Amino acid sequence: MRMCCPCEVSACIRYGWTRAHAHTLAARTRDATRLAGLTAMAPTNYSLHLVPLAWLLALLPRAYSILAYTTHSRARNLASVRKDPRSFKGLVAADRTLPPLIRDRIVRAESASLNGTENVGLFAAAVVAGNAAGLETGWLNVLAGGYVITRVVYVPVFVLGDTVRLAGLRTGLFAVGAGCCLGLFVMAGVKVNSER
Repeated sequence: MRMCCPCEVSACIRYGWTRAHAHTLAARTRDATRLAGLTAMAPTNYSLHLVPLAWLLALLPRAYSILAYTTHSRARNLASVRKDPRSFKGLVAADRTLPPLIRDRIVRAESASLNGTENVGLFAAAVVAGNAAGLETGWLNVLAGGYVITRVVYVPVFVLGDTVRLAGLRTGLFAVGAGCCLGLFVMAGVKVNSER
């Protein structure tokens, strides 16, 4: 027969339980912990580490667009872009030496980069709110990781997506990523309000 652990002994003494009752309660507690799923299996919080990764993912399409422009354009006029980086999209749209497919991809890559940099603030705020509220590490990792994974898939779908079907997929990926951020905010709000 198994010996009682100290917490089981103290519970037996405190509540007048039998030894069998304490063993049953301990077994149920262990089973509930095992069944908690993904959220109970994550001892390390990676959510804050994913914020710089999301920012880098937002810059990758910009690097692609500059590389594609310098590779395929005969003009290669990047001097004006260094002075005014926001003029690059207009420069690409006006460059008739670029093949139309490449021109469209560069313009979409610029749009993907702007979209990423516009949304990284929402993601960072959601991660900070979740951490400040003390959400479970598993939920932080799942939702923050979900956002980053949607962005990893979103960027190539955006850049290469020249069909209506891919545009719909892009919209769905954006919605899932935004849902991860909003989920972090809602869970943080619920946690903070429940502790009052």
